[in-house]
Amino acid sequence: MLYLLFLTSHDFHEFIQARRSIRRFGEEMPPLSSIMRAIEDGMYAPSPVNSQPWYFVVVMGERERKEIEERIEWLIPPQGKRAYIVVLWDSLKAPGWAGIACMGACCENILLGLHAEGLGGCWIGSIKEKDSLRTILKIPQHLSIFSIIACGYPQEKPLIETGEGRPYLDKKKVLHVPKVPVKERVRVIK
Repeated sequence: MLYLLFLTSHDFHEFIQARRSIRRFGEEMPPLSSIMRAIEDGMYAPSPVNSQPWYFVVVMGERERKEIEERIEWLIPPQGKRAYIVVLWDSLKAPGWAGIACMGACCENILLGLHAEGLGGCWIGSIKEKDSLRTILKIPQHLSIFSIIACGYPQEKPLIETGEGRPYLDKKKVLHVPKVPVKERVRVIK
């Protein structure tokens, strides 16, 4: 907790709110050491009775990356080199909504860890042909593909704006991300 001495609460909130989903990456692959550190951050997420139902496959090889890219759907087509973190869920260790919730917390921690490493990430849940991907990546049958996180060096800085709706590209190819103000979604009972 020593690091908190150097990080104000304002800095912490700013850090979290500055993290954006990145779809345009640089031409250099991210270092495995940074990816592993982000995954370790993910593994510190809370889980039901400390079940820790997560497993991961880091995909950096060109052939395997292409196999993944044929099976995922992007909101906006990606650019540049990226590695993939295939997030696997052992639903026997943490079934139902509690398992889904802890897996989501794990993924968010990974995204924040990537951000801390100077990398960008994009959490992808739209995955087709999971069974064939399971075979290609040699994933054991008792594990489910929960999601995939693309990661690499960010080559874009999405703009945050007040509002609702899907992110969109403007004429200059800048990504805009609408966010609803907190006061519109929180009711306080005193």
